Amino acid sequence: AFSRYAQRYGFVVIAPLFSRKNFPAYQRLGVSRYNVPHYSDLALNVLLDEIAEHTGAITDRVYLFGYSGGGQFVHRYAMAHPEKVFAVALGAAGWYTFPDTQAAFPRGLRNRQNIRNIEFSPEQFLKIPMAAFVGEHDNQSDPALKRSSRLDSQQGTTRIERAERWTKAMRNAAEAYGYHTRYESHIMKRCGHSFAECLENGNLAFKAIDFLFETSRYQRMTRQGILNLGKRPENYRVA
Repeated sequence: AFSRYAQRYGFVVIAPLFSRKNFPAYQRLGVSRYNVPHYSDLALNVLLDEIAEHTGAITDRVYLFGYSGGGQFVHRYAMAHPEKVFAVALGAAGWYTFPDTQAAFPRGLRNRQNIRNIEFSPEQFLKIPMAAFVGEHDNQSDPALKRSSRLDSQQGTTRIERAERWTKAMRNAAEAYGYHTRYESHIMKRCGHSFAECLENGNLAFKAIDFLFETSRYQRMTRQGILNLGKRPENYRVA
């Protein structure tokens, strides 16, 4: 889905596989009732170092995209490691970590004593642009959608409602720090929860790339003779 854009905009695509066996709670950065000591965020950090070694790509900061459970992972990774992330695009996440210091992680930022300690710095992660993309028909309470009275009360009962509430909460929190960070929620026409459907009908790959790399701005600059996107950069960024 993203390979066609990689050469055009000069980035390397990596697609980590967090197996159910080794990373049963990767979406929550390894927080698990089974107490399995495999943390997906730390595993990604190791992988990025390996990618840098083998490809020469710049991996000190990256662009992130994730869909459904992957969307849950990428926004939480960015909140836990803001120094390593440029921007985040996520599709149809089931639920979110809100910038709420009173709600316990993963619903909010407060650490619980019985789980792994994760340090969050809102003054840092609220500088990261993030966009949520959800299909207009992805409004069903299917078995894959995590539900509880506390979660529904905080976030809503559908993926659409949860994306809209979360981006609004992130925007409000950023504004409280005096930031004007881009937090956007987009509804894709003629799409449900199918990733393939969102690619074909919702043009999701292009929309995600356009948000992450602000390609519309780059294209305007190219037409004005300011930028030459056809020239291979000295180093590749990583998405």
